[in-house]
Amino acid sequence: MTDNEMDEIKLTFNSRTKYIDIVQSISEKLFEITGFDSEKIYWMSIALREAVNNAIKHGNKEDAEKMVSIDFQVLSDKLMILVSDEGKGFEVEKIPDPTVGDNIMKAGGRGLFFIRSFMDDVKIIHSDDETGTQIALIKYKEKKPNYGKEE
Repeated sequence: MTDNEMDEIKLTFNSRTKYIDIVQSISEKLFEITGFDSEKIYWMSIALREAVNNAIKHGNKEDAEKMVSIDFQVLSDKLMILVSDEGKGFEVEKIPDPTVGDNIMKAGGRGLFFIRSFMDDVKIIHSDDETGTQIALIKYKEKKPNYGKEE
């Protein structure tokens, strides 16, 4: 695969939690054939599972009439996963940080925390009442350069 080449796989399904296991099976195989090691596959699978669960439960409110879409974009140096729902959207700033104060004992915010912990980059592309939420999960095949930042 050259630097400009991209393979793309798309999945679209109704907002039903019963499909999460199917998504996980397909994605784990995709992660494997695109060159990720078993440890990265494990953590990426958890992150994607959380993103899909959030899209179904929080985005689409488990409304089976609404769809969840996953777009896997395989590039030479990374894998980008776009998860989209048709919900009302949310303000990321209002998601509680589950690592501080009273939030430690609350359930809210853990999914997004895990997603950010297990992926190299996470971007909320858009989240609004009209078009739902689209989140990008990015994992680099090699360790992402830090460009002089301390680790």
